[in-house]
Amino acid sequence: MFIPVYKNHYLGCTVISSAIDISVLVRARLKLASGEIIPVEQSIPISVAYVPVVVWIPLSIGELISCVVSTDNRGVTRGQVFARVVLSDGRGDLAAYDQVLVQDYVTTSDYLSYPGGRIRSSEEGVGFRYQIILPNPALGNRLIYNCGVNRKQHVQAGSTILVTNAVVIARTVFCEGDFGPAMTTCNGSNTNQNAGLTVSYRWQRGNGSNIATNEMDLCFSDSFILYPGMALVFDAVNLNAGDQFGGSQIWVEEHLLL
Repeated sequence: MFIPVYKNHYLGCTVISSAIDISVLVRARLKLASGEIIPVEQSIPISVAYVPVVVWIPLSIGELISCVVSTDNRGVTRGQVFARVVLSDGRGDLAAYDQVLVQDYVTTSDYLSYPGGRIRSSEEGVGFRYQIILPNPALGNRLIYNCGVNRKQHVQAGSTILVTNAVVIARTVFCEGDFGPAMTTCNGSNTNQNAGLTVSYRWQRGNGSNIATNEMDLCFSDSFILYPGMALVFDAVNLNAGDQFGGSQIWVEEHLLL
């Protein structure tokens, strides 16, 4: 159905993206009081990741026939670009809207449209899955990965390598999550790593483990989810000043928060 558009009505468009150097295109059709149908178009460039961009598109008095949100950039997959378009009678106040038209992720091959479009939370459905390479900490330090702003990361797997120096003491490597008030140990190796060794540790969701001399396959909780301000930590009991974590990475499924 057509939506009446009155004086001072706007399309309020909000876009957040983990990809940069892309553009989101908002296209609408408006029927004027004279019966003429006119196009309304606005390109929204994205140059900074994880920062919401808000654009207000002024409308003429008439009726809103349709609205489409798309991106022509190649390689944009689900979970990278989230868009919301509302019809608002108060520019500058996204809370003062008459109707949400569309709200969901936009991909290269999947656009949003009104009428008949989807209205979903940014935390619903499949997210963007990718690998994060973690920088090496200083000698003798644990490795900490902090979840950034405006994103939720469901950790699927992780791996690290610990190289121990010649100091004779047993180290026990573990992975834990800093979820706020306290650290929560997700899984330890349950096996000591002695002096002068290089051992690879791999965590994944599920049950069971496989422990060999220089390789440890371990598991952690399915609910290992990071929100902004939370952290994933690779650490060891009795970590020595000359020990080194390295070659570390995690795999996450990411949803944007808007």
